[in-house]
Amino acid sequence: MIQSLESAINKGSLKPEKESLDSKLPVSGAGFGNAEQNKKVEQRAITLVMNLLYKNGWTVDSVELKNLGYDLHCKKVLQLAMLKSKG
Repeated sequence: MIQSLESAINKGSLKPEKESLDSKLPVSGAGFGNAEQNKKVEQRAITLVMNLLYKNGWTVDSVELKNLGYDLHCKKVLQLAMLKSKG
């Protein structure tokens, strides 16, 4: 999965958003919804990512409460990923 994301980025099919969009977004928060809505969106995103990883044979531990700078510690034979979800 990570390799397919890296491949898409390297091939140029995943491009950054235009800078002009940044000037239209609010300065604080994710730019959408209030804190409660943003938390729900983030939790849903984490759940979706965890389910996808489980289905692909990864062992996933939530480390959100440890304030490590990422949300999920993911392991698969000879592979390790630390993921930060941004709902």
